Amino acid sequence: MEQGGIDTLSNAEWELADRAVTILKPFYSATLEICADDVCISVVIPIIAMLGGKLQTTATDQGFKQMKAALRNSMVRRFASVKSTSLYIAATLLDPRFKDLYLNAEETAAAKNEILNFLSPVMDADETHENENATASAASGISTDTEVDVVSGVEAVANDLWDEHNCPLSVAQESSEGDSQVIPEFEQQLRYSCGT
Repeated sequence: MEQGGIDTLSNAEWELADRAVTILKPFYSATLEICADDVCISVVIPIIAMLGGKLQTTATDQGFKQMKAALRNSMVRRFASVKSTSLYIAATLLDPRFKDLYLNAEETAAAKNEILNFLSPVMDADETHENENATASAASGISTDTEVDVVSGVEAVANDLWDEHNCPLSVAQESSEGDSQVIPEFEQQLRYSCGT
């Protein structure tokens, strides 16, 4: 037999190996999770937080405190930028499984701003498009509430499939100065989910 082979490990060495495997097992699970075909960017922050929680030292970690500290420091060094990247925190906030569970108040506010900045051009473009349609309809003499079915010549109500679902698209809310301010539906949902 070779000196130092696996057959020559003592019971104490097997116990140490077992404890090392227990510490490293969450990293294996996280690797499998991140490498899955259907993984979302929103799981990155929760996985990092869960790994950090698994690396907290306990009283039973005799002989492994240094290993856990080295792993914790390595994770902090490698993943420090994740929680400061607005795309990661916005994706985590939008995921109904996580919402703001793994985010502090500052990160939640940054995610909310990122989402609103992303959606604002879309909403502005929709409003511009609606205004252009209204102007074109007024110029042609056709009401914006109705459109003519070219094939049958019958007037039909211009309803989009989702009009009933999203009605009303925005709600007027009074500001602190007493004037009325229109808040789009997507921002209402964000305010509700973020508790503001």
